[in-house]
Amino acid sequence: KEIFENINRNWPNVKEFKIEGLRVEINDALENIEKLEKLEIFLRSKDLQFYHNSSAHPNMKSLIVHEVNSTNNLFFLLLKMPNLETLSVGDRSITQYYDFLLETLCKMKSLRVLYIGFEIMSHKATASGEEIEMLKKLCENLDEFSISFTRKDKSFPFVSQLHEKLKNCLLMD
Repeated sequence: KEIFENINRNWPNVKEFKIEGLRVEINDALENIEKLEKLEIFLRSKDLQFYHNSSAHPNMKSLIVHEVNSTNNLFFLLLKMPNLETLSVGDRSITQYYDFLLETLCKMKSLRVLYIGFEIMSHKATASGEEIEMLKKLCENLDEFSISFTRKDKSFPFVSQLHEKLKNCLLMD
């Protein structure tokens, strides 16, 4: 926390920041670097630490996360960044899929670039019509995107069902 306070005190106009390490509490960076617009995080084999009692961060335009095992609190983080334009959670990162997370992404009017991989929980076998519609709306509003769905058990219809229902409306292969 002290390092972020020092950065803000010594360089109050910092708008972009990259963090690399084994454990980072994203709240410390967001709360202490007031004008932050872009945050890029490189972690190794750890979860993204975010606590949802944080204040809003309307200046944030870009959040890029590399090599994170889990982003379980992504939903809460997105609620705090209403003007986010770019969200990239990649490089083998796992984001557990919840329909309310998909709904939150759809409601983000400023979001233009999205790279995310979802892991489907074992109880989820098929996508509802509402989820299909949310995905279509989300993809239509984005300029650039890669959205993937995986599951440890490969014998489930969720991904093939999504692909079939979306490929015609989005001209996918």
